[in-house]
Amino acid sequence: MSPTPLYTDDLRLAHILADSVDRVSSSRFRDRPAYSPTDGGTAIGDKEQKPAEPVPLAPWQRAAQQKAEPEPVVPEAPADYALEAALEVEELLRAQLSRVRTRDGIAGEHAGHNGQAARQWVIAPLAELDNFRRGVPVWATLIALLDQGEPVVGVVSAPALGRRWWAARGSGAYTGKSLAQATRLQVSEVTPLNLLSVAYTDIASWEGAGPSVPDLTPRLLHLLRSANRSRAYGSFWSACLLAEGAVDTAVDPSLSFFEVAALLPIIREAGGVASTLEGNLPEHAGASEAVSLVASNTAAVQELVLQILSTEG
Repeated sequence: MSPTPLYTDDLRLAHILADSVDRVSSSRFRDRPAYSPTDGGTAIGDKEQKPAEPVPLAPWQRAAQQKAEPEPVVPEAPADYALEAALEVEELLRAQLSRVRTRDGIAGEHAGHNGQAARQWVIAPLAELDNFRRGVPVWATLIALLDQGEPVVGVVSAPALGRRWWAARGSGAYTGKSLAQATRLQVSEVTPLNLLSVAYTDIASWEGAGPSVPDLTPRLLHLLRSANRSRAYGSFWSACLLAEGAVDTAVDPSLSFFEVAALLPIIREAGGVASTLEGNLPEHAGASEAVSLVASNTAAVQELVLQILSTEG
């Protein structure tokens, strides 16, 4: 009889956590206000109407009105609905983890760190928040467990897509709607550069990738033109598609560590490799730093992609 993998119970817990918050985030997504390009995301139907021109008053009327009327109340800026939903999801996850994993630390994208334990739960409550805000169903809750700083469990739950991806060290990577309805993931075997399918993020993120290399678009375009196919799927979905074998390499110049932590076990347990643009391990970056992510189906493809992205196209 084979021994139970070390992180099986933690993976089951991560699924339970994802189930509990998926119901909340899905409800918030369905009830979201219509998008408006204002800082607070005000619903279009809630725009303040321009007041009608006032009727001129006599001096005595103006004096009486000034005495009778209270000082006008200045309304507060409208809240960011998507951010409020993310904060709610993170708080729910923190509350549940605090009850069932009292010795573990918790690091959330919005509320910071709680504890310095060897085991740390890392939460990105709503990755791709702008998609959530605009009504695009490509957003997810990401839950990871780090043991001694190493990502050992990762769950990516995208309820609006009806999909979930997960992995635990030594147990493989899977996709499906639940643990009982799962398909094991395996990266592709495509290696020639001119046959690769490349997933990336929007061009704007490559234009300002960092102070040392402020514009990486020539390098990205070199890679995309050399490959067979390229699509901008976005952050977490690109990594999950790589694990499924649907794409062969995924590149992102700037992710939060809270997103990267959950993706690494899925990529690696599916047979892929992952590093930063500089070839370092993404998990060694600080939680407060932006992290680049390059992930490929094989070490050979990874080396080729990193070489292209390190030179001008």
